Amino acid sequence: MKIFLVFLLFISFIQGNDCLKQYDDWKKEYSKIKSFSFEFEEKTQYELLDKAEESKGKFFFKEPNLYKIESNSFEIIANKEFVYNYDPMNKQTTIQKRDKTSNPLEIIFLNKDLNSYYNIDSCQQIEKEIIFYFSKKEETPLPYSKIILNVRKDKKSITAFQVTDYNETNTFIKINKFKETDIKSDFFLYQKKMGVEEIEMF
Repeated sequence: MKIFLVFLLFISFIQGNDCLKQYDDWKKEYSKIKSFSFEFEEKTQYELLDKAEESKGKFFFKEPNLYKIESNSFEIIANKEFVYNYDPMNKQTTIQKRDKTSNPLEIIFLNKDLNSYYNIDSCQQIEKEIIFYFSKKEETPLPYSKIILNVRKDKKSITAFQVTDYNETNTFIKINKFKETDIKSDFFLYQKKMGVEEIEMF
């Protein structure tokens, strides 16, 4: 019983306009970040196929919309127009036009106005974190029906998030070592790799 009461002291649920205000306050600080990096652990559970996939890596971002993902199984570089997805196992790089719906990391970290596409149903405060629960608005073009976003209350960083698509596929990403850092634009330049096939998807 004592453990339960202590647990209740650290957790509170908030709804309605209070959640929106807390999100707007956090977003105002987060939007000031010009460039950052972090390490991530990703797990995707495919409910229809009854299987799961896991990966981990590093994510780098620089305003306005440059990012790079270095993973144990792939590398992605995105400039203002294109996304380059390198698959070392198959020695292929696919090149696509930018699409904000193509990657959950891009949706969360580059879309600084998430509540334009999703309703904030509720939020939950646990010690130093706030967890926001989003559900889609009818007109949203984004491919996820639900989003759960964990942020640090006293800082600008995101600590974790989960997205659920319309096939009930759940992707959970845990964020570690989030830090503001000065990253040069040259870091996001794509360089053709010798012996690697390039496939244009447009």
